[in-house]
Amino acid sequence: MAAFMAIGFTSCEKENFNTDTNVTVTPPTINIPGLPESYKPGDAVVSIQPSVNALINGEISNVTAAATIKFGDVEKKNYVITGQTINAQDITISVSYTANVDGFEKVLEATDVVSVPALEAGMVAIITPTIWLSINAEGYSFHKVGEAEIGSVEKKNVITNPTNYWYTDYTAELPYVVEGSYVVNKEILAGYENDEDVVKVLDLYAKGLSTELKYDTLTVDDITVYANSLTIIPFSQVKVSTDYEVIKEMTWSRSTEVKTVAKFTVEQYGALKFDANEIKYNVNLEGEGHGHGHGHGHGHGHGGNDNAGGSIVDAL
Repeated sequence: MAAFMAIGFTSCEKENFNTDTNVTVTPPTINIPGLPESYKPGDAVVSIQPSVNALINGEISNVTAAATIKFGDVEKKNYVITGQTINAQDITISVSYTANVDGFEKVLEATDVVSVPALEAGMVAIITPTIWLSINAEGYSFHKVGEAEIGSVEKKNVITNPTNYWYTDYTAELPYVVEGSYVVNKEILAGYENDEDVVKVLDLYAKGLSTELKYDTLTVDDITVYANSLTIIPFSQVKVSTDYEVIKEMTWSRSTEVKTVAKFTVEQYGALKFDANEIKYNVNLEGEGHGHGHGHGHGHGHGGNDNAGGSIVDAL
């Protein structure tokens, strides 16, 4: 996926090369839906935006709107923390949802623990956990194996300005995945390849856990873009790979035997990470070194220029 930047520049002025006045770049404004009024530009921000999926007899539904979601003892759909600094902490999310199964109401429940990283001023983490509720196929269940493998998709938003004018209120849009997962591999263990029930159950889970990727956008306002230079905005999103086993329970007259009959791996996206302190201003148009006008003074003006523009690099 590639995306272009939303352009919003209403303040620009031709660079003045005859002054030694230093320029102080003001912190950009982070625009996340649900931010409290107490938020100030330059604050650290954590936004936890869970989605809830119910897997019932192989059919998957997003039930976020109907589910009851609690962060600790606080009932909310999304949970936001702001401040000059944010301490590392774990937050427990509990979810309940009343499903209609074969004409009967059944309450499905699950909990998840989200680890919030320590953040300094200007840093943002948008955490998008997917919480699964499921009614397992009769005699079968699936369980997570070990710790998830955590990777990262590194991206950057590059704003190009080949003009002699600079801008103080450029708006950048940083897309990220808020929902969706997919099965990257599945395997039936030796001895069960011809077991039709195992094949059916594995396909049921694989189908249910492969969902469409859905996107949202973090908007960063009031970005400075200098004349004849690039402004580079790096950001990243965590990628999570989790292994699961399909368990078959066989009950005998006096005992129950549990066996692993299949395996599969699910990949999904996790936290978006953005640090306003890592924005690279005034990079020359070749992408290295310093641009033409860093440190020079400027006035205030109004207008725009069609030559300024940007793009997403290494997008999801």
